[in-house]
Amino acid sequence: MTNKSSPKTIIKAFITLLFFLLTTSISSLSIAQSATLKQCQTWNNKIEHYQDKRKKGGSGKKMDEWKGKIRQYRDKFRKNKCSRYGRRLG
Repeated sequence: MTNKSSPKTIIKAFITLLFFLLTTSISSLSIAQSATLKQCQTWNNKIEHYQDKRKKGGSGKKMDEWKGKIRQYRDKFRKNKCSRYGRRLG
C-alpha cells in the first residue's frame, strides 16, 4: 500500500508553513524597529526642546524649521514604538 497525501492535506500543510514563516518574519521586523529607553528619551527631549522654541516664537523660517524637526523626531519616536515606555520617558 502506498502512502499518498491528498491534495487537501498538502495545501493545508503549505498554508500552515506559509503562515508560520510570515508571522516569524513580522515579529523579527518589529524587534528590529524598537529603540532603547535612552534613545526614546533623547527623541522625546528633542521634541520638547523644539516645541519650547516654537512657543517662544521666532521668524517664519525658523518656526517652519523647528516644526520639521518636531515631525522628524516624532516619526522616529513612533516608528520605534517608544510609547511603550510610557511614564519612564518624562
